[in-house]
Amino acid sequence: MLVLFAVVAGLGWMWASSNRGTPMADTKPTTAVAEPGVAQGGDAAPELSSIKLTPKVIDRECFGDAGCNVTLRVDMELTAGVPAPSTTWLVVYEIHGIEDGPQIGSLELTGSSYTGDEESVSTTSSKAKVTVRAVSVERA
Repeated sequence: MLVLFAVVAGLGWMWASSNRGTPMADTKPTTAVAEPGVAQGGDAAPELSSIKLTPKVIDRECFGDAGCNVTLRVDMELTAGVPAPSTTWLVVYEIHGIEDGPQIGSLELTGSSYTGDEESVSTTSSKAKVTVRAVSVERA
């Protein structure tokens, strides 16, 4: 009975700490994140509102009215503090403005560094605006 209580109490603490809104960690291809705040200790997950994602087009091949094939990288900036470097966070995002609806991708964040893969998408025209929005943050 005591063990069950300890497990339940521990899960409650993890839920509460993950919803406190502290800064994020890093992911795959290691890139430094802008650090507007002082590094914050602790293992709390960064808040979605502190994550700014920007698509950077690496390559684009267009086919007239048929649209374009685009290769992009997702850059991340933290607008509030940096999480402890002892925990890695998975930042899941959606890519919008592409053919066939949103595409899901992710970055790994540890401290002030993150890594991620290039994304290949198709747009319906050369004027389509591709955007990226963070949808969740969880322990990697």
